[in-house]
Amino acid sequence: MTQQMTYPDMSRYTRVQPCWSAAAEPLPAALHPGEEQVRAAVADAMETLRCLGMTGLFPARVRSAHPEIVRQVMESYGHDAEPVRRRPTAREIGRMDRLLPSLMALPVDERMAVTGIGLGLSLRRLGRAMGISYETVRRREREGISALVVALIAGAWWL
Repeated sequence: MTQQMTYPDMSRYTRVQPCWSAAAEPLPAALHPGEEQVRAAVADAMETLRCLGMTGLFPARVRSAHPEIVRQVMESYGHDAEPVRRRPTAREIGRMDRLLPSLMALPVDERMAVTGIGLGLSLRRLGRAMGISYETVRRREREGISALVVALIAGAWWL
C-alpha cells in the first residue's frame, strides 16, 4: 500500500518508491558473485573515478596560460600529441555510485586496502602509506572484499 501525502494548496500526490533502493532483495544462490567479480567491480569503479574530471581542486591563477616550451624539434611538429582523457559513460558512473556506499561502510584500513589495490597500487606502497606490512595490507584487502561479497549477497548493492 502506498502512502498518500497531501498539501494544503495542492492536489493529492502519491509517494513513489525508486526502482532501486538500498534495501534490495537478496540475490538468489545461483547469482552469488565470487571475490574476483567483486575485485573487478572495484577496479572498474576506481578507473571510472580516475577518469572523472576533477575541476575546482586548485586555484586557477596558479597555472600559466603560456603554451608548453618546445624542447626538441620533434615536439614542434605534433609527434608528441596530448593524451585525451577518456570520459566515463553514464552506466559506468552509475555502477560506481552503487558501489561507493558499500565501500564506505568498510572499516578504514580495509577500505584503504581495497581502494588502493583497485587503483593498481602495489602492496608495499600501500603498506608504507598505511604504516603496516604488505602482508597485512593483503589480509585487509581480502577481508574487505569478503565483506563486500556478503553485502552484495544481502542485497546492499549489485554489480
